[in-house]
Amino acid sequence: MKIPDMQRWVDIWNNSDFDLFIELYEVSAIMFSPEISFVKGNKNIAAFLKNQVDKIDISFITEEIFTDYGIVYEEGTYQYKKNDNQNIISEGKYLVIWVLDIVEKQEEAKWRIRCHIWN
Repeated sequence: MKIPDMQRWVDIWNNSDFDLFIELYEVSAIMFSPEISFVKGNKNIAAFLKNQVDKIDISFITEEIFTDYGIVYEEGTYQYKKNDNQNIISEGKYLVIWVLDIVEKQEEAKWRIRCHIWN
């Protein structure tokens, strides 16, 4: 099974397919963002991200990935740019914790984000 990385996230963002964010994040996932203290739950995270898509362009650059028994720790740098003029709004580091989640009535497990932090 392929090790996940934030390119999946960026592809969903660039295609504005926010229902896929619900599938990408674990049901009880938590996100810490520079704009807010935190968002909890995959549906709330998807709603938060949907409100941001017209405002910013986001990129994540993976620097390291560590795997450990069904958990992947991914760290790197991120950058936000304004959609209208590409001025940098924010940049810094990120950490994502992916977990291998067995989906009901499916034989194959899926990688989902449990915790997503950037600041």
